[in-house]
Amino acid sequence: MFNTFNFQGQQDVDSIEFVSMNNLPCGLCWATNKANNRFVKDEAGCIKISGTTNDPAGQYKFAISLKAWINGGAQAITVPASLTDQT
Repeated sequence: MFNTFNFQGQQDVDSIEFVSMNNLPCGLCWATNKANNRFVKDEAGCIKISGTTNDPAGQYKFAISLKAWINGGAQAITVPASLTDQT
């Protein structure tokens, strides 16, 4: 899934945990194929968004919150990221 992460410069990533996905249209939900939503470096994984919505496209600003364990760090740092629906 990943092996490096560009956050404040190139960093080696040990693992990433998907904490939340905000502003999904009504009726949609998300899940990963890991019980704790945490993927280690170079591990294959899946994030699935499912459900049905009647909300019009383009009105939501989708946002993902992650925790990343970087450079062998014992503590995770929280990394907000956002994607905007372009359709």
